[in-house]
Amino acid sequence: GAEPGEAAVLVPRWEAWPGNNRFFLGGRLMTGPEPFMLLFTTLLLVLPVIAFWAYAVPVAEDASRTSKGRRDSAQARWPLPVPGYALALPAAALLFSALVSLYRAGCTEPGIIPRQDPKRSYTGPGEPPQRIEQVINGVKVSLRWCSTCEIYRPPRSKHCAFCNNCVLRFDHHCPWVSNCVGIRNYRYFVCFVFSTFCLTLYVF
Repeated sequence: GAEPGEAAVLVPRWEAWPGNNRFFLGGRLMTGPEPFMLLFTTLLLVLPVIAFWAYAVPVAEDASRTSKGRRDSAQARWPLPVPGYALALPAAALLFSALVSLYRAGCTEPGIIPRQDPKRSYTGPGEPPQRIEQVINGVKVSLRWCSTCEIYRPPRSKHCAFCNNCVLRFDHHCPWVSNCVGIRNYRYFVCFVFSTFCLTLYVF
């Protein structure tokens, strides 16, 4: 605390963040402890699409031009009713969807439970018990004590060893998006996986 006569210095919450997260743009963006993995994942998405545009699309365009005007003949080599360069458009759309969902999943706070939350802390005498029983929506559930965050974790929550935070509805820590997957970014992660799967099927 400040000494008598001294003004207290207010520090932004992100500068005193107890977890292992990394912050950018003055605390406006938050990632996990390995933000460079976002760039690596971006390269893994972008480079195959660039190769597809550079090699496969020109071959398809050449085949479509060669076959132009003789689609009904036995010599026609291009079976699609669109020009070859149009094949680049679905790849661009899938790449855009994958990149947007990647950064939404990687830069969205996943549902971190505040440390020493008064609503979830232990107020009794002595050491807190490792488990307590509570009734939630008419169902008795067991809540586990987190000695790091000093709270009782809600059901389906877990303490991430990488980010050093308790996360609501923790699914897993994904290094490819450099973040935990929890209640707030789960839909973005699912969209990222689905877009990447479709992009891989299309390009390869």
